[in-house]
Amino acid sequence: MYYSCFAEDIGKEYEIIKNKIDAKSITSSQNFFFASSHSKATAIEDADIETNKIIASSKFINYLSNLVDWPVTIDLELKIALWNFYTKKKKFTFKKSQIVDNGKLGDYYYVIVGIPKSELLKFKITYSQIINSIKK
Repeated sequence: MYYSCFAEDIGKEYEIIKNKIDAKSITSSQNFFFASSHSKATAIEDADIETNKIIASSKFINYLSNLVDWPVTIDLELKIALWNFYTKKKKFTFKKSQIVDNGKLGDYYYVIVGIPKSELLKFKITYSQIINSIKK
């Protein structure tokens, strides 16, 4: 299930790494990032797809936290609290993300979302941006 102009490229790269998809984090290929989600299947497949797409996409947002220039001595709980505060105020739109795979396995429904690395990495978030957002 490939939607965009990246369909052929993302499909090829997904096929190469699909057995290495990490359910808890982002999996990287040469030009794309992939995130997965699964949940108990319901009677409404469209709802299962949308729910899991949102959960997978949230992993892309959380990945960005790893790229912030956090102070070395910052407490982990404070870092998480600051990140959560910042992401609740900011809207992230991934126009080039797409579902590359989905289906039902037993009682669970899964979705794999892919995004070009350039699309995700265009969000350059700094520690000072996060602190400044608190001051507003």
